[in-house]
Amino acid sequence: MNRERLLVIAAHALVWSIALVYLSGYIATYDLWGYLSEGKLVWDTGGAPRVDADSYLPTGSWVCHHWLSNALTYPLFVWGGGAAARGLTLALMIGTFVVAYRAARREGASALVTLLVVACAIPSLAVGAMPFRQTMFSFLFVAMLLAWLRCGRAWWWMPAFFVLWVNLHAGVLIGLVLMGMWTVGSWRELATAKRLALITATCAAATLVNPYHANYWAMVWETLRDPNKDITEWQSVAWFTNNYPEFQILVFLAFAVLLAARERDVRRWMVLALFAVMGTRQNRQIPLLAIGAVALLPPVMERWAARLRQRWPRAETAAAQRIVPVGALVIAALVFGLWLRSAPWHLRVPGSPHAGGIYYPVGGVEFMKANGLRGNLAIWFPWGEFVVWKLHGQCRMSADGRHVTVFTRDAVRCSLDFSMGRAGWRRLLSDYPTDFALVPRGWPREQEIVNELKWSRLYSDKGCMLYARPDCVHGALVMPGKTGEDVFP
Repeated sequence: MNRERLLVIAAHALVWSIALVYLSGYIATYDLWGYLSEGKLVWDTGGAPRVDADSYLPTGSWVCHHWLSNALTYPLFVWGGGAAARGLTLALMIGTFVVAYRAARREGASALVTLLVVACAIPSLAVGAMPFRQTMFSFLFVAMLLAWLRCGRAWWWMPAFFVLWVNLHAGVLIGLVLMGMWTVGSWRELATAKRLALITATCAAATLVNPYHANYWAMVWETLRDPNKDITEWQSVAWFTNNYPEFQILVFLAFAVLLAARERDVRRWMVLALFAVMGTRQNRQIPLLAIGAVALLPPVMERWAARLRQRWPRAETAAAQRIVPVGALVIAALVFGLWLRSAPWHLRVPGSPHAGGIYYPVGGVEFMKANGLRGNLAIWFPWGEFVVWKLHGQCRMSADGRHVTVFTRDAVRCSLDFSMGRAGWRRLLSDYPTDFALVPRGWPREQEIVNELKWSRLYSDKGCMLYARPDCVHGALVMPGKTGEDVFP
């Protein structure tokens, strides 16, 4: 094996081992429980969800835009548990980078230059790497679409691709915008632009092939016009602060490369600008820039690399040429070993506060199960989907993370006011027939709900507290066994 080949292998090992660590989240995220509930509903009813039966608050017509991905992942997660959730996460996220990597390589970029961009983009892609999000399908499809557009493979079979995409995730909108921008950017190639315009229109029409038809896009519009400022992942990036610095650095590097290279292909500029703006407006879209950077920047950087190789031929000694790849392989082996030591087949469901931030009312839920408590449960907003999955058929909940795709705006506002203890927090308890309230330890209205509203505390632990309204009748209560961490699912 020659030294060049050894260096490339070592670079691959180092970059992809780092990707494993960054892209494999280890704590079950809030929405993951909603995916399970929705997937079960699809299998139980034999069709896409349309009406919610788990809430006692006003709901609208339910448009579950990722019904197909829920139906596909539900049996996998029930059978494989946390290992399946983390495995699918890694497969989709690393698969996304592999597709983007191959696109850059086909356009003439060398392996080392492309891997350098991958390494720079990993932290930004990791923003969306929590296990498991349905948006990961959209990340993969965006990478595939960019690869096809770069090599001119946007053909008539693409509407079928968009039919699949629209039923997997609403990120299909990004694909349509990308197709439209690529069409506009191809204006100098008139025949190509005309063909792309016709294909884009056909793909847009194909997105109506979903269980909800035009109502699907009404839901997307309703979601986009809702600011969702109370949900962290919908918030914007605060520039020139320590707010997603990996994204800010990647934006700077991407446009510095295009400017320095005097890139004339307007399509690269348009796509990267689109992804930078989307990531700035909503931090959940940050991974898109990572995908665009890996697919589009290496061919531009390769021109520099070629000139550098001509100007400064390598003068390393034979010993140095061996030490560098061997050192990289050793580091990659250590990183991979640390990843294995983190038990990548296990997905944590912590039942009390910890440094990672996300935790669940495991003890409170077990208490309700043990005592057979039934009724309407006001829930801290982020926990809603977890409790729906765990107490389905036993309790009906307030609004949860499905937001305006299911609930009326007033129901969402009322639930968020209660969760955050804002002015108007009592409305959820007074305007709706609420029997119980399950909130985090240290909830800001803890004293008022007991002293002023006379609700009784039935259960408390390090992470959560369960209250019952004054006239709620219950017998002798049984305390569950010691609970600290639940298992997925």
